[in-house]
Amino acid sequence: MPIWKILIFKILNLMKNILIFSTLLFCFCNVWGQHNEKYEKIKSLKIAYITEKIDLTPQEAKAFWPIYNKYSDKIHELHNGGLGKCRKTASEKGNQLSEKEALELIEKEEEINLEIVKTSKEMNLQLQKVISAKKIVLLKQAEKEFRHSLIKQYKEHK
Repeated sequence: MPIWKILIFKILNLMKNILIFSTLLFCFCNVWGQHNEKYEKIKSLKIAYITEKIDLTPQEAKAFWPIYNKYSDKIHELHNGGLGKCRKTASEKGNQLSEKEALELIEKEEEINLEIVKTSKEMNLQLQKVISAKKIVLLKQAEKEFRHSLIKQYKEHK
């Protein structure tokens, strides 16, 4: 076989691989973008809901939202990153999980849960500097109501 035919075959094969990779990358980015869009939409709905429920003054809101966003993003990351990975490992391995691995997962979950509690306490301390304790209690209630509302809507549209 002439060398030029071999080169053309290799180039076509390379182009096919690039096309497949590009298509997969595009699909992944598209799905990832949709996930981020949904998260941002939920986040903006949550902001509106909380603002209405705890009745922040403009001055309180100016100081409140940077603190709240910082800590709630950290808590969200701990839930989805750390706890999510632990739960995924547990569900993937199921009965194949060794006793040692199970203990490690339990310890890791406990560490993450403690970090969530610590972060929540830090947030409460910072928020007490800018809003009343009563509004912090109302905030916790509003967050809980919002979660229940989301779950209810999810079940209705399922």
